Amino acid sequence: MYFHSHNLELYLSGVNDIHYIDLDIYKDATKEFGIETVRMFLLMLGVKLYPKIESFMRWDKSYLSERLKSQILITNIYDYRFEDYALQGFNEFKKHKIHKETSHYLWNVVLPALKFGNYEHMAMIYRRKYARSYDTVYYDSTFKDSLQYSKWILDKNGNVLSSNEIALEDLDSEYDRNNGLIQFLGIEKREKSILELGGTEEQQEQLDLGKRVKQLAGDDLTEEEIIQALSYAKAQKKAKKHIYEETENPTISDNGSDEKDYSDIDRKPRERKNSHNSTNLGDESNDSSDIKKYNEDDDFDLDTPFNREELRKTELSDMFINNNHHYISKQDSHK
Repeated sequence: MYFHSHNLELYLSGVNDIHYIDLDIYKDATKEFGIETVRMFLLMLGVKLYPKIESFMRWDKSYLSERLKSQILITNIYDYRFEDYALQGFNEFKKHKIHKETSHYLWNVVLPALKFGNYEHMAMIYRRKYARSYDTVYYDSTFKDSLQYSKWILDKNGNVLSSNEIALEDLDSEYDRNNGLIQFLGIEKREKSILELGGTEEQQEQLDLGKRVKQLAGDDLTEEEIIQALSYAKAQKKAKKHIYEETENPTISDNGSDEKDYSDIDRKPRERKNSHNSTNLGDESNDSSDIKKYNEDDDFDLDTPFNREELRKTELSDMFINNNHHYISKQDSHK
């Protein structure tokens, strides 16, 4: 007994002896207690919303698909049985025309509600000849095998395929991609990334770069022409870098050319001041040494007004400029 829905009826259309409850019978109860209370009461009585997953036992492996039989490699078995699962109505469903809305209903609503992950494996319980106890091994269940290899999933073009035939990129957009069925059914991308195949990030970056280069080149450039273009671009970039470095860090010539050596240009002003003040300005015997000291100062090697001949012959302490711009001594000024 089931609650009726259009999609459920389509799904179970090939199954005999299916009944749907008539909620009109419970009109009075619905008015008094509300529809949700009535539905909860009926669920407790065993009325179902979805097709059920049936569990069963088999003592013979003949019912299994060839794929499942190939999993069983145990020999010398004296006694065994299978505890397996199957989705009610699925064999009938896959034999009829698959409607898009029904396929979405099964994927998005029914299977998640049934917690499909709990029925992934069947158990084979067996005992070898002369053994006193039973052992258990697990294989893919009939439930999973049927969902994987039956044609009931639609691609973007409306083609009905099995999960091992369809690529993730082609899966119809209305299927929920986050409910775990993609992983459960083993639906994979058409082209896996290097990382997914166990490669490194560097290998993935190289592959992506190669794809972008190929995409930009299209069919107009050969592989050799692409390599030549990249080599030329590399050489151009290297040349520009060299020119930039030469501009930022010019070489100071030391071969006696007209270029001057400014290596001491950053001497501190205080050092130069101390050098000048160390001269005894009252001692005329130091005139030549004073002039020499000034001349040895790098700042006075430059072409400046302070390097004029008449200034070098005049002692700084006895020199000032009058209003007529003539040089006179201190004694003349007292007169």
